[in-house]
Amino acid sequence: KDIWKNENKLSTGALWIEFLRFYTEQFNYEEHIVTIRQIEPLLKCEKGWFRQTIAIEDPFELSHNLAGGLSPRNWIVIRRVFIRARQQFGVQPEHIDISNPDMLFIEETLFNIDDLCPTNAPKRCEWCKGPYHIRKRCPKLAALANENEKKKRTTNYNEQQSYMNNHSTYLSNNVQDNIRYYNNTRNGYNQPKSAPPNQRPFQYAVNEKSREFHNSFEQSTNNSRRSYPYNHYRKECYICKSTEHLKAECPSQKKHAVQQQKFSS
Repeated sequence: KDIWKNENKLSTGALWIEFLRFYTEQFNYEEHIVTIRQIEPLLKCEKGWFRQTIAIEDPFELSHNLAGGLSPRNWIVIRRVFIRARQQFGVQPEHIDISNPDMLFIEETLFNIDDLCPTNAPKRCEWCKGPYHIRKRCPKLAALANENEKKKRTTNYNEQQSYMNNHSTYLSNNVQDNIRYYNNTRNGYNQPKSAPPNQRPFQYAVNEKSREFHNSFEQSTNNSRRSYPYNHYRKECYICKSTEHLKAECPSQKKHAVQQQKFSS
């Protein structure tokens, strides 16, 4: 009133009621755009905005739609809120005396939870109070969980880096020892080198006989690549038990075969 004396002659409550009445009864959301730059209605076809939701022109950037990211489902919720607010504030209850109002009674009547949130209202999230989703599928809660996970990873990475920096000399010495210990390859496998004599827990009595025994044990007598103990015993003849020949070359078997031929003839 004090700033705009020529036009604004209504109270704050009357302006609020007129605002709700205009956007619930008069405004055409399918064809018009909400704008504060002109009195004449601005059409959607002039801007090329053909979405079925509300369109609001940005006064600082005329090609920008402030409600461009609004989904149809959320727009339905907003329209229901406008209609519900129009019913609550625009219709005078019969049991309220405006001449001598009781603010506590008016607050209980206008802001009754049972009336504002009926049983058929859409489900709301317990965490963010948003409609049409539950706590398990809350996008804000998922974003918060992702941020916490990123913070946890960064803290773990920083702890690892600090540990590596504090124990770099110890780790480098261990790595060099492991490289020296496992740099002997045999048949595709890494074999450790023998420890120096002063670091051995016990020592073998090395002599020529034990060395010959182990060398003979490692040599396999068949075509298999693995060495088994039963492949290293000396073969012998089954008839005369001689180790100089086998059963097919046994002279006693030949004599027995000649005697059978004479007997059969």
